[in-house]
Amino acid sequence: MKRVYSMCLTALLALSLLAAPALAADQTGEQIIRFEDGSYVVITEENNQMMTLSSKGTDITPPGKRYTFYNILGQKCFSYILFASFTYTGTTSWVKSYDYKVEIYRTGWSLENHFEYVSGGTAYGTATFKEPSGKTRTAELTLSCDKNGNIS
Repeated sequence: MKRVYSMCLTALLALSLLAAPALAADQTGEQIIRFEDGSYVVITEENNQMMTLSSKGTDITPPGKRYTFYNILGQKCFSYILFASFTYTGTTSWVKSYDYKVEIYRTGWSLENHFEYVSGGTAYGTATFKEPSGKTRTAELTLSCDKNGNIS
């Protein structure tokens, strides 16, 4: 009887580990997204920069966001980075400028296309990468600033 109970408890523990969320964050603000095939993405902040003041409101260039893809072997394949600077006034915010950067780490990977745009106080970026097998992976990032200068 104890053996059956032990086996059931072990099975429940194994199932609970499989049901763990695919999205995790650690205390450094790092976000990890795991895919069914064993590959994963790490999203982090990129390049801390200073705040400056202007006569039309407060300008801020926050850290950018970096989307780094790792294959099923844990090898870093590519990074897509979105940068934006914002102006906020206490009643509204808007994107002043935005840019992107791509880094390829593994042979055979390539950037297929990318698209960056803004809407109000948010910068959006999407990039599609082609892996050696021909399969594509899409990276998507956003950087937002609210009317009080809070970045997300």
